[in-house]
Amino acid sequence: MEEIQLKDKIKNLRDLGKTYSEIKEELNCSKSTISYHLSEGQKDKTKERNKKRMDENPVIKKVENFKSKKRLLYLKGRDFQRRHNGHLKNVQEYNFSYRDVIEKIGDNPKCYISGLPIDINDGKTFEFDHIKPAKQGGLNTIDNLGITKTEINRIKNDLTVYELLEYCKIILENNGYDVSLKNK
Repeated sequence: MEEIQLKDKIKNLRDLGKTYSEIKEELNCSKSTISYHLSEGQKDKTKERNKKRMDENPVIKKVENFKSKKRLLYLKGRDFQRRHNGHLKNVQEYNFSYRDVIEKIGDNPKCYISGLPIDINDGKTFEFDHIKPAKQGGLNTIDNLGITKTEINRIKNDLTVYELLEYCKIILENNGYDVSLKNK
């Protein structure tokens, strides 16, 4: 609703003959925001440009999916997502970029659970994971984002790393392995 009000204010001020600079000062917004609301078809152009960027870089696509409201809803199932998309209340705004993620994971990223190397250029081999699972109250923040091998993230599912390791220990011991924690 706030965006609609801003759009209307921008259009009204422009109709009054105000310049982009005057509108910027009066509404305390950027010139790109003004241009976005005044240009014909700009929203479609922006969506297309963002889609192209995501298709070209798997990290960008995964970051956007991690941050998106749809990702939260996906955890509840596709039907829930279709019925409730756009009706979320009190959803946080997540303000980190793919550059922040690249800075966090470094030049030679490794799965934060297994330590295995990750090929950033192959988007099918890695996923972003909620270190504290969303179902347990984990947020879509940069501090709660971990990069994992796809298979390992599927196994972890909605567990914490500690819970996953406890199950791994039980499975290994059940199959005849001796498992103990090394001193670090």
